This record gives sequence, C-alpha cells and structure tokens, in this order.
Amino acid sequence: MFFALRLWLGEHIYGIIGNHNFPAGYRISSKRVVKWPCEEPELDGHRLALEKTHLPVPQIYSARTWRGHHAITMEYIPHCKTLQECWRTLSSEERQKIVLQVSEYIQQLRSISPPPGLSSRVSDTRGGPCRDIRVSCSKRFGPFDDVAGFHRCESLCLPLSQYHCM
Repeated sequence: MFFALRLWLGEHIYGIIGNHNFPAGYRISSKRVVKWPCEEPELDGHRLALEKTHLPVPQIYSARTWRGHHAITMEYIPHCKTLQECWRTLSSEERQKIVLQVSEYIQQLRSISPPPGLSSRVSDTRGGPCRDIRVSCSKRFGPFDDVAGFHRCESLCLPLSQYHCM
C-alpha cells in the first residue's frame, strides 16, 4: 500500500519517465526513481554492471516485486537525454567521443566472465531466456546453446515461437 502511494505521489509531483502507455519509471523524490515494471534479468544485469564494470549505472537502493513485476528503486540522474534526442545537435568531435565511450563500455561488458557452465551459452545472467530488442520482441526468448544459434535467430528472423519465446 505504501509503495503504491509513493508511485502515485511521484507521478503527480514529478511525472513519469517514458509515456503513459508504457511508463519506464516513476520519480519518487528529487534523487530517486522507481523503474517498474521490469523483470528479474534486468535487475541481475544492472547489479552485474555495478559490480563488474565502471559503467555509469545508477546506484540501486532496493528491489521488490509489486503486481507481479520487479520494481527497482535507484538513483535518479537528472538532465539525462537519450542519444536519439541529442545526436543531431552534437558536433562530429562529440559524436566520435561518444562512439569511443560506448565502445569502451561494450569492451567492459564483454570482459565479464560468465558463470561456470554457461561459457558457451547465450542467455540471461542465470542461464535462462534473454531479451534483445534487435529481435524486435519485448518477450524473452532462448536460451541458446551457442552464439551460432543466437545469430541464426537474429539473421533468419524466424518466428520466436521456434525459440521458446516467453
């Protein structure tokens, strides 16, 4: 009950992050936001990035399940814009710096060793189904026994039903 009230108050005081059809989060104070709804793999991935990289990832304060979905209370970082929002206004030097920075982030993520027994699989952090917007599905799919299986899914654009879409 208290959690629902915090979300309601946050929405009315600060507004939502995202849009009303698919809100990505609710600011609940000047320094905190609740990311809801999300799934456990997102929370696991966020924690992994905090623990194993130097990526600028918001600090997690708490996590809970509410109405069947995970809710993550995390640090609110003000004045953030997506690349889509600001890319056209950037100079070529600024764009190049961003490309190099993102490349470094990807290198950090790729340097994380998978848990024992999952080294050749493509999956979430626990070995279960994954989600990838490049497959154009908000549903989770897989896991795959190897990278080749994942690439076949992406390159052939096969129906996700063949890949255990959840």
